[in-house]
Amino acid sequence: MSNFPLPKRGKRRAAGQSRSAKQVKKAMKKAADSPPKRIPYVRHGIRTVKPRNERARWRGQQHVIDAPKKHGHLPEAGASCPHCTKGTIGNLKKRSDKLGGWGHRCNHSGCHRHVLPHAIHPIFAAGTGQSRAPLRDQAPASLSAVAGASQVCTDRLVNKNHNMVGGIRGRLRATREKYVAAKGKSIKLGQGEAWKDTEADEVDLAKKMSEDGGPSPVDREQRGGIAERGAPDTLVLFRLKPTKTKKRASGPGGTRKRDWMPAAKKWLKGRRVILHADGAKSYRIKLDGVKYDYVAHCRKRVKVNGKCIRARPKYTKPRYHTVAEDGAPKKKLRVMAGAQVIDRCWLGLRKHLGSAKVVNATSLRRKIRSPQWGHWKRGADYWQHTGDTLSDLWPKDFGQ
Repeated sequence: MSNFPLPKRGKRRAAGQSRSAKQVKKAMKKAADSPPKRIPYVRHGIRTVKPRNERARWRGQQHVIDAPKKHGHLPEAGASCPHCTKGTIGNLKKRSDKLGGWGHRCNHSGCHRHVLPHAIHPIFAAGTGQSRAPLRDQAPASLSAVAGASQVCTDRLVNKNHNMVGGIRGRLRATREKYVAAKGKSIKLGQGEAWKDTEADEVDLAKKMSEDGGPSPVDREQRGGIAERGAPDTLVLFRLKPTKTKKRASGPGGTRKRDWMPAAKKWLKGRRVILHADGAKSYRIKLDGVKYDYVAHCRKRVKVNGKCIRARPKYTKPRYHTVAEDGAPKKKLRVMAGAQVIDRCWLGLRKHLGSAKVVNATSLRRKIRSPQWGHWKRGADYWQHTGDTLSDLWPKDFGQ
């Protein structure tokens, strides 16, 4: 009886498809002699993990009022007076006048003014009248904003007007924006002798109808980003200039060469980096000290057992690059291609922006810089780093 063709089902088909014992033994021996080597996705720096805010434990619940002063959110004795800028403030003492409360006092002979602990502060407000809120109410609201709680939850916790909570959150974003603008100029990618993995991508954030009209009446807000794997503090964002689109367009498209060329020359040229991005042609420009690879995120049509199916997209893939070290012969470097790190940045950015987005607005720019600051300090104590941010900016921008 002929064994061709094989039956479509049953034991005879299983027997016809199975390998012999000799073939199985040979395959097992080959696998034992040369086990597959796992390629680490992050080869240098801090290992990237999925963010899980519910597991973060960087802040206790005690000292809610004293924490701003302890962690650098409020000035200490000896700081410059915010009113005259000539004298220095003394220790925090109980005021003896009819207003009462706690405060500092300037030691300059021409001033001697009482200074509230949060006077001329970049986040806290020291107002009078109905808008006045004591520091004991503003401190928990600031802590909730730093921890990432929503404004509705913060309103319920502090039991105060939403204007106070919204003002604290807005001033916190403005402070982070100034810090990112100042520190972003000193970021350098690919430092060291080894070749570093760097990812690049773009994201569409907002859109609005243009007043000019025409066949393409929609203005878009698009940002590009570059980040080094294992170094969260190297994330840089830059604004792109996409063309106008039609109403039902899915997006403005990928990064154009006119936008990518200046950014690549500024942050990547001569840095000895391996650039992982998508398949856009603009990323393929040849630069000194830059190697390029990509992974196409599409469902390919493949043939399995004579049947065409849609295979699942692959987000990572091993790649080989021939690189030259200083004073050493060329060697082949095996890396994992993909843009998982920068994609997680877009996930947190979109979550922080929410639904209220306006193209080319100051509020949108601040909302973009705030999660960028959070990515720089990822995995650390946000409350402590907020105090460090205020200490860095206070002498320059806030009059002390």
